[in-house]
Amino acid sequence: MTMHSSSSQHKQFEIAPKKANQLNVSSILAWYDELNYIYGYGKKIGIVKDIIVHGSYGDFTFNNFSDVELTIFFSSEAEYCNNKAIQSFYRLLNKFILSVDPLQHHGAFALGPKTVLSYDAADLPLEAYSNCWSMTGKRIFVKKAFRNSDCRSIGVKRLRDTVRSLENPDINFFKYGSNLYTQKRFLSNIFMIPTYLLNASGEMVSKKDSFSKYKIYNIPNTVQLIDCASQMRNTWPQKPQNFARARRTYSQYRMPVGRIDAIVGNFFRNHYVSRGIRQLSEELIPLAIEEIKELNFDNI
Repeated sequence: MTMHSSSSQHKQFEIAPKKANQLNVSSILAWYDELNYIYGYGKKIGIVKDIIVHGSYGDFTFNNFSDVELTIFFSSEAEYCNNKAIQSFYRLLNKFILSVDPLQHHGAFALGPKTVLSYDAADLPLEAYSNCWSMTGKRIFVKKAFRNSDCRSIGVKRLRDTVRSLENPDINFFKYGSNLYTQKRFLSNIFMIPTYLLNASGEMVSKKDSFSKYKIYNIPNTVQLIDCASQMRNTWPQKPQNFARARRTYSQYRMPVGRIDAIVGNFFRNHYVSRGIRQLSEELIPLAIEEIKELNFDNI
């Protein structure tokens, strides 16, 4: 992603994905052909310009824990319309996402012609597109307000919300059971702490880059928490395809995320993961939260 100067209130950014064919993605990712089919379907019915893959599948650093991070570049703002074409596309897309990651707890992001003229970085920081590829490889020019105060206020709020959620994991994550689905959601919130810490100080940064930058703060317990969670991420078990089949049966044009997923997930547990989660929630989380509160980002 590169930045170009524009007005004093806005700056123009360039999302510059590499083209999938040039990277020979089909030989790296077994699911590429299915995504390419979905792209072709969206293009055929006239609603999709491109599909961008970012995150760990975008830079090919993925492992068993990885989500599939997608952004759909629509030909119009129709992604917000409740029509049959959009619903059929999303129905197909969500089933694909769940086949790649049965534990995923969010759907695809969306861009449209109007969105790129006034991009809201609160939805997804543009830094997330620093390493990405797409079906077409075409560049997308995006304008967004560029005010550090906005970044800071968003970061403070998200850091506060995350800390409050992690303070009571039994209610906020494991109310319907502690299993691979709810445990991954719990770990995913921990992994957002470095990004939100830096955002709260006014710095927009990609999630990947935040893991090295946040250590400027004197928060050794938080560093230990992130390190232990990262070890769990790196040794995460194989993705439970039976869970994928279960979630795909009730997946519609909105990604299923809620109580039913948490309950069905109770059939999919891992002793090693459960033991690690208990250590994080009982020993490390309280110490890390105390440190973060002492940083006093607007009295978290």
